[in-house]
Amino acid sequence: MKPKTELFLYTLMWGLNIMARPTFSSMNQSFEGWAWQNRLLRRIQRLENEGLISLDESVGEKTISLTQEGKLLAIGGFDPDALWNSEWDGKWRIITFDLPESQRKARHDLRLTLRHQNFGCLQRSIWITPHQLDASLRQKGLQLKSQKGFAIIEGVFLGDAGSESIVKSAWDFAKINKLYTRHAEMLKSAPKQKCAETEFNDWASEELKLWHEILHRDPFLPRQLLPKGYKGIKARNERLKVLGTLNKVFTKK
Repeated sequence: MKPKTELFLYTLMWGLNIMARPTFSSMNQSFEGWAWQNRLLRRIQRLENEGLISLDESVGEKTISLTQEGKLLAIGGFDPDALWNSEWDGKWRIITFDLPESQRKARHDLRLTLRHQNFGCLQRSIWITPHQLDASLRQKGLQLKSQKGFAIIEGVFLGDAGSESIVKSAWDFAKINKLYTRHAEMLKSAPKQKCAETEFNDWASEELKLWHEILHRDPFLPRQLLPKGYKGIKARNERLKVLGTLNKVFTKK
């Protein structure tokens, strides 16, 4: 998604500017005229066609609202709470591969995919997650020229390898917590009063950028697997609180 589009959905999600207000009567012009003047008409039409926003005229004036899919994209593409609150069945999904040098690019692409999906790395060719796998990974394995060098395993670790030690080995939670600390400082710098649109957009863009970095690092493990001192849940709640406060700042008269 383009950064401008994501920022647009972000502001709609939190009601941080006129685009998310209930009506447009105060603008003394038509909705289409306002959208055209602000160079938003084509973007609004495209997002409506993609099912990310909806336009409602039931109250006599057009209003914009996010669909469920739009809300999901506005918060980063998935809901961390759903992963934290998921029931772990006690099994790990393990992907192993041993691809020849002739498939170096495929090997590199596979590692990028696993990192993007927040798998933990036990070794460069052994990756794990407690979450259910999506079909794309299975399809990627079928597309490899050397399918014998790729395997998906579901099971448990025996011996002394308890869940706590596996989590500690597979993910760098010290680095993840540092990102959450940086994000907490970012929230402290949130606008405390109405400001120029450019000033707010600069802050919001940086907040989104840092939040995305967190989303691409944190595996959002089920609660029973989270290590001691993990800052994610508190940070998520504080983010919701601060953005909710911004809503009041930007919508009050």
